[in-house]
Amino acid sequence: MRYGHRLRVRVTGSGRAVTVDAVDGDGPTVEIKLARTADTKADEAQVTVYGLRPGYLSELVRDGATCQISAGLGSLSGLCTGRIVPGSYVDGVSGQDRVTSWTMLDGRAELRDVTVSRSWTSTDSAAVWDYLVAQSGLPLGSLRPGRVVQYPRGYVMAGGWRREAERIAAATGSRFVIQSGTLQVWPDGGTLTDRRLVLGPDQIVGDPAAVDGGRVRVATVYTGRPVNPGDTWRIEGGEYAGIWTAEATEWTLSSGRTPSWYMTMTGRRA
Repeated sequence: MRYGHRLRVRVTGSGRAVTVDAVDGDGPTVEIKLARTADTKADEAQVTVYGLRPGYLSELVRDGATCQISAGLGSLSGLCTGRIVPGSYVDGVSGQDRVTSWTMLDGRAELRDVTVSRSWTSTDSAAVWDYLVAQSGLPLGSLRPGRVVQYPRGYVMAGGWRREAERIAAATGSRFVIQSGTLQVWPDGGTLTDRRLVLGPDQIVGDPAAVDGGRVRVATVYTGRPVNPGDTWRIEGGEYAGIWTAEATEWTLSSGRTPSWYMTMTGRRA
């Protein structure tokens, strides 16, 4: 049965771009495995495409090549954008299938080489965050630090952008991530946005499962509305009814003859 799920993979490199589209078994089979956490380290996605002609992407996938993944039900929404890991590109044959695959890291390259240098005679953490956001050059998704800290005797920063961001994040009780090229800052232990996915019994795949630390893991069919770490979801009814905050999310998407469109969240009670 086909429901209209769509996957799009766009690879850009060497001055040109190639797009691969798939819809519930039509076109090349595309498989995506993406794991996203609230850590500052890069999120990793494994991309596999079946049925491309030999060498179709080999000229594009070089140092500096990027990949953008979009998915959804009916319409597409961006899911992940990042650099392709050098050396991860494989183009070969598995059984009777031509298989092309690579690994991409979302948030790895952004700000890797950016340094900052600034001093204030008297300031607060809000001004420090504003400066870091401006120096990042990235679109801002959310800037909601956990608290404001006063620095009446001044504040000095000099070094890599990420190191200085980690320093002010620790001081203000905050978390930050770079997802799909967008900077997100939110309170440690809080929520990233006010949006909330509601899961009734018909939207849950299998049964929610308890994991260590009082957390829960729950799977649902992905329709194009991502629940990123820091977002919340609500389970209606049952032992795990209530509002939960995501700490990690995994996507397992496939447009093959037996489609797979799952998003699995692990989180704690909000």
